[in-house]
Amino acid sequence: MNKADLVRSLILVLGQRREAEKAADKVISAIREALRRGDKVVLSGIGSFHPRIRKAQRRHNPKTMEPVHVPPKRTVKFIPSKELF
Repeated sequence: MNKADLVRSLILVLGQRREAEKAADKVISAIREALRRGDKVVLSGIGSFHPRIRKAQRRHNPKTMEPVHVPPKRTVKFIPSKELF
């Protein structure tokens, strides 16, 4: 399911495309902002999103075998709910 599919599902409930698009945008925006603040997002029956900071790493370029420094990176870990499957 992508955003367009979500909007189509919301149209069935809300009746209007414009309202469905606004609702989908608000939900996605709220989840995005919570993760940016470092908050955990829990969607009952679906799962939870946990913001993480991946540590800096030393890697190498596979062609030249030259060492490369990879800086810390912000990521999100998704843990599915037991009810999801």
